[in-house]
Amino acid sequence: VYEGKILEVNLTNGTVKSSTVDKGTLRKFIGGSGLAAKLFFDRVPPDVDPLSGGNVLFVMTGPVSGTNLPGGARFSI
Repeated sequence: VYEGKILEVNLTNGTVKSSTVDKGTLRKFIGGSGLAAKLFFDRVPPDVDPLSGGNVLFVMTGPVSGTNLPGGARFSI
């Protein structure tokens, strides 16, 4: 995500779509967890069944992913 892109994979119909995230949003929601929470609240209705096809799973990386910083080898689901 820190290249400004998100890859969206729809497991229901097998489509793949790449989208971009503007730099202002990346700065406002630093880290994979923050951006995932924003996308989740934007895209998933509050009454969606957690086991339905309408729910979303995010696998996100943050700005320190892959570094030697503590927690840098982790990602958020």
